[in-house]
Amino acid sequence: MRSKLIVGLVVLVIAFGVIMWIGGLTSKANGGSIGLYTSTELGSEQSYRELKQVKMAGFDSVIAYGSMNGRTTAAIRQYFDAAQKMGIGVVFSIKDVLGATDTDPANQAHHRLLFGVGQDQSTDAQVATIAVQLLDHPAVKSVLISDERPRGPEDLEQWLPRLEKRYDQISKIKPTTIVLSWSPDSLDFYKAVRRYAHNLQINYYPFPEGHLLPVDAISEIGDVLWRTAGSNGCFVLQAFGWDPRVHSEGIKLGFNKKSPPPSTGQMVESARLAVEANGHGGATNLAFYAAGDPNAASFNSMKEAIKQIRRASWWRDRGN
Repeated sequence: MRSKLIVGLVVLVIAFGVIMWIGGLTSKANGGSIGLYTSTELGSEQSYRELKQVKMAGFDSVIAYGSMNGRTTAAIRQYFDAAQKMGIGVVFSIKDVLGATDTDPANQAHHRLLFGVGQDQSTDAQVATIAVQLLDHPAVKSVLISDERPRGPEDLEQWLPRLEKRYDQISKIKPTTIVLSWSPDSLDFYKAVRRYAHNLQINYYPFPEGHLLPVDAISEIGDVLWRTAGSNGCFVLQAFGWDPRVHSEGIKLGFNKKSPPPSTGQMVESARLAVEANGHGGATNLAFYAAGDPNAASFNSMKEAIKQIRRASWWRDRGN
């Protein structure tokens, strides 16, 4: 009797192991990332506290769109070391680290001081400096080369040569990422930009409901992501509340007073709409925007949303 019990237990253990192994293969096959936009100075004490919160909440990557602010390259590489040990991938941003010809030159002098370069160094030379000093680190999974530029079909031709140049510089080292705003009925626009992005992201921030951005448009966004980027498409969902004091761009959209961040349910529903995309292929990756926003959702709220997303059949079965 005892020997039969032992044999039975062994069989159960083996069966459980096989199930877990198959489950692991399924999870890896489905792939998919859930990341978080951050703007903390990499290498600061706050950035390390934030990494722990990122891990606790269930994110597997950070899109560090304030990558270069305020730290030495050695400090940034130490941050990469910590992220790698925690299993957190880093999407490193060069979207606004450059000089006068950059998309966002607000921190131009600051960034130049970081690299110890003179005011006469070209934009291309600064990108080359970054590539040599930072991008070889294994924690860096991709490089964000443009943020909401081009804005839409109207300035596409102006931006394509710039995107091509950045792509040519970076893609030899790491995959590139571009994040764009939503432009309805513009599939060709997204296809044109996709030529210079290994990973294409589209952001959309419609909450609270009842303004000029319909929530159900998220399904169309998911469809466009699948048709242009396939498994490398990422929907950037809203995890902050509009506040005209810090989001002046939202006023023209009707967000003219401070509103709370989306609820956990609204964040999960946004993810579902993007992933299901009217019943066929949609977004296979997600990113939450953003930890650094003054009116951001709490880490606990995002943690609960991620837990619900990862448990949902529509997330587990995406891309199948």
